[in-house]
Amino acid sequence: MTDTQLFTLANTIPLLGWLALCLAPLATASTVTAARVVAVVLAVAYTVMVGFALVSAAMSKNGSAMPDLATLPGLAHAFSDPHVMLIGWVHYLAFDLWTAAWEVEEAGRRGMPHWAVLPCLVLTFLAGPVGLVVFLLLRIRWTRMAGKVPSQSRPGRSAGRPPPATHDGTRDRLGPTRGWQSDRCA
Repeated sequence: MTDTQLFTLANTIPLLGWLALCLAPLATASTVTAARVVAVVLAVAYTVMVGFALVSAAMSKNGSAMPDLATLPGLAHAFSDPHVMLIGWVHYLAFDLWTAAWEVEEAGRRGMPHWAVLPCLVLTFLAGPVGLVVFLLLRIRWTRMAGKVPSQSRPGRSAGRPPPATHDGTRDRLGPTRGWQSDRCA
């Protein structure tokens, strides 16, 4: 396949995962799994492409060295090669889709409405880190508005274990409807 054909294929495959995330309800296991499978396919393709590029550079008879990726001019020179640009593009596609799948899963776990996550998905699709930052800010806002934090997201806590005692002998816990509460330790 030519680089142009690979580019077209690499741009088409992720659309399946993005459609699943945008059109399906939040945190449906099959939706998140479908998007992640597509992201893994892209990651495998990326790995194969990087492997072939490294082997090709090592076996080159003209003595070409590995590109200098530690400086801005070296990086610019490397990305002037369409094949290297294609490899970098597949990298972005894989990570953006994986990030979007995590956003949908996390939103569903926190009970966030799907319509609120859609702008984050669009931004993650268009400008990956921007969408992630907007989602993280939305998640913080949603958590504060809902007055709760899922127990899985609190490090050091496990089901069946009481929360640690505070300095005044009380234990913090998540109340069923009123948010954080404090109980006297017995």
